[in-house]
Amino acid sequence: MTITISASSLADYITCPAKVGFRISGGYGAATEDMLLGTIVHSTIELCLTYDESVDYIKKQMSASGINNIARLVTKAEKTFKNFYDIFKPMLSDKAVFEQGFKINYKPGVQLIGRIDCIDGSNIFDWKTNSVSKKNLEADIQCILYSYAFRKLYKSNANVYMAFLSTGDLIRYTENITLKGILFSEVIPNYINAVTKAKSDLAY
Repeated sequence: MTITISASSLADYITCPAKVGFRISGGYGAATEDMLLGTIVHSTIELCLTYDESVDYIKKQMSASGINNIARLVTKAEKTFKNFYDIFKPMLSDKAVFEQGFKINYKPGVQLIGRIDCIDGSNIFDWKTNSVSKKNLEADIQCILYSYAFRKLYKSNANVYMAFLSTGDLIRYTENITLKGILFSEVIPNYINAVTKAKSDLAY
């Protein structure tokens, strides 16, 4: 039995430990319209289209997905892509890699998994379609895991950034040894125990 750990699964566990069971049983809630927009925006950026092509593409994807309030989301998407092409794309080199998945053996039977939006040299960018919710990323699980994964995969340190596409804000993660230690020495072991118990309970 392999246990996979992602930033979102840990965040859910911290918010509500009962969500561990929901994930395993397949009872997790449906995606919201804004979550679907975020997924479509990420996939569109990966295609490396022009601004006009991106807007046309995302309109077609929204129509195909059955989203009801398309007008509102298209307006948000247009602003999102304008900021990406005006602010963030000029920061990237032609060697930037998009949607880089990783799977790291953390310990026997446990893997850390994730998908990094963009890696450009030693820089990691995570695209966010929501508004800035925090200026300090020291305790951000996603940033901590991405930094850890990059170090494991490439044997060097990364600069981790959250790029907020709707506002144009770019915030850099600063490592906090204490908070990182709590995640790996307390949160992750507790999560593994919770998953093991939930899978055991589900088997009966």
